[in-house]
Amino acid sequence: MGLSRQAARPRRSPGETATADPDGELVERVRAGEEQAFVELVSRHQVALLRLARTYVASAAIAEEVTQDTWLAVLRGLDGFAGRSTFRTWLMQILVNRAKSTGVRENWLMPVDRRLN
Repeated sequence: MGLSRQAARPRRSPGETATADPDGELVERVRAGEEQAFVELVSRHQVALLRLARTYVASAAIAEEVTQDTWLAVLRGLDGFAGRSTFRTWLMQILVNRAKSTGVRENWLMPVDRRLN
């Protein structure tokens, strides 16, 4: 019998990531309360987030709302980020989940004749 996946993984200390995460230091600084580190994360990822959000929602304005919502979710959930993936992967997944929810909600609010086109 081989080792289970869990047993084969090396143990990491809290805050240590599985891969060399280019955002790891910034994430730790944000966790420590450093506002400038959060500003750097936003500036590093904002364009990609907006671009991705735009593929799920009907307008650029809604994409901006989804992106802002994503950043708020990051701030609320950062302590739960365990580092099993890179910060960017975690961030993009949050955005996709929020954008899908918003896109579905918007589709229901859209007039019937617009949904048919």
